[in-house]
Amino acid sequence: MADKKAKKIKYKDYPFAEIAAAAERLANEGHRVYQKFSCAQCGQRLTMDVPNVMYKTGACDKCGHITNIEAQGCNYLLITLDASARPCVMRVVEFAAGEECPVAGHYLKSFDFDAYNGQGYGEFTANIEQAMKFPNRAAALEFWGRQSTIKPLRPDGLPNKPLTSTTMSIEPYEG
Repeated sequence: MADKKAKKIKYKDYPFAEIAAAAERLANEGHRVYQKFSCAQCGQRLTMDVPNVMYKTGACDKCGHITNIEAQGCNYLLITLDASARPCVMRVVEFAAGEECPVAGHYLKSFDFDAYNGQGYGEFTANIEQAMKFPNRAAALEFWGRQSTIKPLRPDGLPNKPLTSTTMSIEPYEG
């Protein structure tokens, strides 16, 4: 587990029109683009749940503030979907909410989407050999975005996808 103090990250955002145009081009090429923005009130970094849609405003999961993304700017998370069926694993980057993440840099070993009444529970490992293996990036992305079956909706009515509270990188597995 990480003993280092969490550094306050300054996220780089770009003009909305520039990001929207890039996202449209990438989506048309077959990739998935998830819009990212920071809450104008509390600074929470957020990722939209729906791929290939650029929103002009966004609500913060932490404080509820509505941010004018069109005026503030944004960025995106790009999931490239190549035609090859190369095996891959998922590695934790950070908590999507920006809190200190003790498993940052570790691989996903297992995840139960229905544990703790739909809040989910994951196991992580520093050993890539113990990580969950996926046949391709699309399968890993589908797993990451899976909804809880016992509590399918959050209190705000949006889909409850417990693993999306963690930002993950999808990396090739050569084992």
